[in-house]
Amino acid sequence: MKKLLFILLFAYVPLLCFGITANHPSITFSSEILLIANYVLLVVSLFSLRFFFWPGEENRMVFQLLNMLFTAGFYIVALRFIILHNNYYVGYEGLTPAECIKRFFLSYDLSMVVQWVILFSFLINIIYVIKYAKNYYMDLT
Repeated sequence: MKKLLFILLFAYVPLLCFGITANHPSITFSSEILLIANYVLLVVSLFSLRFFFWPGEENRMVFQLLNMLFTAGFYIVALRFIILHNNYYVGYEGLTPAECIKRFFLSYDLSMVVQWVILFSFLINIIYVIKYAKNYYMDLT
């Protein structure tokens, strides 16, 4: 029951962000929600990296899979928001969608480091799932 609740909560956060950014008229409020979600994603990604390099006794397959889903959902929502509201952000005014994405990931500031840590964690999640999938599914049977 705890795992199911955790899975539902983890799946709900990106949907909540999408709903808030799509339906709320205040761009400032929506950008703050996305900023908080970005920080939450950073913390979760750091835990994901910890579980990969120091695995311990438990298999964290579900956590890694949910982190991948959360990361994909967050970037779908965040990049859509930045592209649609590029006039709100300083330096993004008048950029094409491809230029917005390039600037988001290659801005040479702290934000770039955060995004690259999250993306590195996403790749580590894929490696973790490939590495431990057989053990995880053998434990379920």
